[in-house]
Amino acid sequence: MPNQRPLEVGDSCYFEGVHYYQERHGNFGNGWGASVIYIGKNEKGEQLYIGFDFDTAVTEDQINQALIDLYLMPPRINVTEEILKRFRRLRI
Repeated sequence: MPNQRPLEVGDSCYFEGVHYYQERHGNFGNGWGASVIYIGKNEKGEQLYIGFDFDTAVTEDQINQALIDLYLMPPRINVTEEILKRFRRLRI
C-alpha cells in the first residue's frame, strides 16, 4: 500500500514502469522503471523518494504518474529501420 511501505531512510527501491513499455518504445527511454532512494516523509505523511530521473523529492504517486506519462509519449521510430529505408532510396 502506498505510503505505508516498511522502509528506512536510505533504502533503495525500484518502481516498475508500464508492463508493455518495451512493446511500445523498444529499448528507448527511461520508462522501464525508476530506481529511487527513500528519504523520509513529507508534511502529509507521504513517503518521499529521490532518484536520477527526478529534479526534486517525489511521492510514490508522482513516480507512478511519471512512468505512465513516459509510456504514453509517442513511440520513437525504429532507428535501424529508418536508416535502412533511407539507404535503399539512395541506391543507384
